[in-house]
Amino acid sequence: MRQADSTFRPVFAPGPTIQKDKMIFLLSDKTLTVCIPRELSKKLVKLCDGTRTYNQVITELDAWDGVLVNKFLQDLISRGVLLDSFNLNNFFWSFVKNPTRFFKNLSDQEIVELVKKAHLSNRKKIPKGAKYQIPNTTFSRMLNERRSTRVFSNEQVKAEKILAMLWAGYGVVRDPLLIDKVDPQRIKAWQSHRFSRHTVPSAGALYPLRLHACLFRDCIRLDKGIYEARFRSPSEVELVQRTDDPSPAIRAFADDLVMNDAQGTIIISGSFDQSAEKYTNRSALYIPLEAGHVAQNVHLAAVEQKVQTVEIGGFLEDSMRLALKLPDAYWPLITILFGFEGKISPKSRDLIKGLEVNWSGGVKEGYKLPFSMAFARLEGSSGDWSCGRSVDPEIALMKARSEAIEWDASSRFEGRLFEASFEELQHGLKPQSIIAYHPRQYLRAGFPFAPFDPKKIMCWVKGSEVVSGQSTYILADCTFFPYKPNYKPYTSCSSSGTAVHLNRDQAIESAVLELIERDAFMLYWLIGAGVPRIPHCSLPSDVVKRINNLKRLGFQVSVRNLTIDFLPVILVFAQNVHKSFTTCAAASNYDAGIALDHALQEVESAVFTRMGFLGATTIVPKNVHFTDDHGYLYEQPKYFRRADFLLDSSKVESLGSINQRNKVGDWQKLLTKIEGRGLRLYVVDLSSKDSSLHAVRAFVPGLIPMTFGFGVEPKGIERIYSTPVSMGLCKSTPHYGELQSFPHPYT
Repeated sequence: MRQADSTFRPVFAPGPTIQKDKMIFLLSDKTLTVCIPRELSKKLVKLCDGTRTYNQVITELDAWDGVLVNKFLQDLISRGVLLDSFNLNNFFWSFVKNPTRFFKNLSDQEIVELVKKAHLSNRKKIPKGAKYQIPNTTFSRMLNERRSTRVFSNEQVKAEKILAMLWAGYGVVRDPLLIDKVDPQRIKAWQSHRFSRHTVPSAGALYPLRLHACLFRDCIRLDKGIYEARFRSPSEVELVQRTDDPSPAIRAFADDLVMNDAQGTIIISGSFDQSAEKYTNRSALYIPLEAGHVAQNVHLAAVEQKVQTVEIGGFLEDSMRLALKLPDAYWPLITILFGFEGKISPKSRDLIKGLEVNWSGGVKEGYKLPFSMAFARLEGSSGDWSCGRSVDPEIALMKARSEAIEWDASSRFEGRLFEASFEELQHGLKPQSIIAYHPRQYLRAGFPFAPFDPKKIMCWVKGSEVVSGQSTYILADCTFFPYKPNYKPYTSCSSSGTAVHLNRDQAIESAVLELIERDAFMLYWLIGAGVPRIPHCSLPSDVVKRINNLKRLGFQVSVRNLTIDFLPVILVFAQNVHKSFTTCAAASNYDAGIALDHALQEVESAVFTRMGFLGATTIVPKNVHFTDDHGYLYEQPKYFRRADFLLDSSKVESLGSINQRNKVGDWQKLLTKIEGRGLRLYVVDLSSKDSSLHAVRAFVPGLIPMTFGFGVEPKGIERIYSTPVSMGLCKSTPHYGELQSFPHPYT
C-alpha cells in the first residue's frame, strides 16, 4: 500500500456515509466502519476531493491535533479507503477480481439467450453495404484456424513451441523504432533512444506486463513447474523456474477441472501502478488493451505451431498472484491454456453428469487451503452442498460427487419399505442394538423419540449380514435421512455410515471406517475424558507446516489419539480464542498418518470457511437440532470452550507408536477383528438401478453411533458403560448422570 508523499492527492474511494461520529465505507468484500468526530469527517470529505496534495489537506486541518490526524489518515490509506486520485486502479480492480461480491447467477438457458442476442445484434437493422472478398493469405488462414479448444490430450508439447508462443506474445524484436526528424508525427522523448521494441504496442513504451508459463506436467525438454519468461534480447526468451510445483496455480482456477489434460497455461500479468506513473487512471484502459494484444499474438503463434489454446478468465487473482510470486504492483489478467486437442473421456463426462459444481479457493486473511475443495449437489436440488477435498482436483470432485450421491441415496426410501411389527419379522435386527436411549431420556419433556415397541407396525428395509450373507430387516428410522414416518419415530439418523464407490466392498469399507471414527469420538465425548496428545515433533514435516499456517491465523491446534480397539483414529482440535471459535474433526484409517491428513483437511476447510464471516449465528444449546447448529454453537463466546476437556490428558503418544500398536493392515483383517469382538456387520444397499455406483449404509450393532441435536445422545448403548474401564479411559464405570449432555463440536 502506497504511503502518502508530496505528490499524493487523497480522495475517498468509495465515498463514505457519515452517521453521527462514524464514517462507513462499502468496500468490494466488506463494510468498514471507523469512529471519528462528525465535524472532522465532514471536513475530510470536503478536503479529500483528489485536487489537493496530502500536505495541503494536513495544513487545512490545523484546528485538530496534527499528529493524530496524520496517524488517522495513514490508517485510512492502509485500509484502502483513502487513495491517490492519480491512481484509483487498484480500487477499481477490487471490484473486478474473483471472487466478486457482485455477480449475476445466470442459468444455462439465460447464457444461451445472451449469446443469441449478441449474434443477432450484428445482423438486425443494419443497412446492407458493398461486399469485398478478402485475399487468402497465410495470415488470414491463421485467423480462420484460430479457435478455442477446451479438451486436450496428454500428448507432450515440445519446449520450442511453448517458447515460440511466449516470444510472439511479448518478445523483443531486432530494431528499435527511430522516427526521422522530419516525420510529421510528434517525436516522443524516448524515441531518440535505443530502447527495446516488443512484438506488441505499449502505451508510452512502458511495457508493464509479465508473462509466466505454468506446465502442469513434464513436456519435451522442460520439466513441470512455473516459469517466468524474460525478454532481454531480440528473438530470445529466458525462462526462470520459480517452482517445480504447478499445483498452486492449478488450484487458483475457479474450476479446478478446467485444465482437461492441457499441457500448461500462459499467464499474462500487468502493473497498473507502473503505467499510472505516466497515464494516471488511464492505465485502467491501457493495461487490459496491451494484455489483449499479447494474448492474440499467443493464440496466433499457437496456430502456427499446431497447438490448441483457450482463454480462461475464471481464476482467483489473489491465489494466482501468490502462485506466480508476483511483486505487489502486479496482477494476473488472463490465462491461456494450451496443448494438443483431445476428446473428453467417459470418466470425466460421468464425473460431472447431473451435478452442480462449485470450487472453493482464494486467499482469506493471507491463508490459502493446501488442497482443492470441491462442492457438489445434484442438479435441481435445493439442499446442502457436499464437499470433497484432495490435492488432486479430480479426486476432490469425485469425493464431493460421491457424498452428494450418498446424501441422495440416504433419502430414497420409496419402494423399499416393508410394513410389519418386529414380532412378525422372521429375521429382524433389533433397533436397540443399533442405537439405544436411556430410560431417563424418555422422561425429558420434548424428547422426540418413542421407546421401541415390538408389537407396533413400523417400516423396515431389507439388508444383509456381510460375512454370512443372511438377509435381515432393519428399521427405516435407522436407515434413511431425512425420513419422517407416520408414527412417532424410534430414532432419526444422519449420513454417518453411508458411502458410495464404484466397488461395493470398498463402499462398505469406507462406511465402516467412518463408524469406527465416530464411535471413538462419541465414547470420549460422552464420558468426558481427555484424549491422549500426539506431539508435533512426531508428525510429518508437511503436517507441521500446515499446522503452523493455522497458528499464524491465531489458532491453537492439537492432535490427539482417539484410537479405541479397532483402527487408528486421529482427532485434530483447533481453537481461536480471539474469534471465539472451536472446530474439530477425526478420521480413521489403517495408517495413522493418513487418518491425520484427512482430519486436518476437514479442520482446515472449517477454518477457511469460517474466515470472512461477518458474525456468528446466535444459538443456544437447546435449539441445536441439525449438523450445522453444532458448528454455530461453537462460534459463541459463551460456549466455544465447552469442548476443552478433550485436551485434559497427560498421556503422550507418538504417531509412529500408534501404528505399531494397531497393525490391522487391510479390510479382511479388520472384518476378522470386528467379528473377534463379538460384533457383526450389516449392510443396506441404497444403490440406484440406473447408476454404476454402489451406495451402502453399514451398521455394526454395539458401536456408538454419532447423533446430532440437543439431548438425543445414544446413552442406552452398553459400550458407553463397559468399554471405558476395560480400555483404561476411567477408573470406574460411568453413570448416566455423569455423561455429557452438552452438544459436541462435530459438524
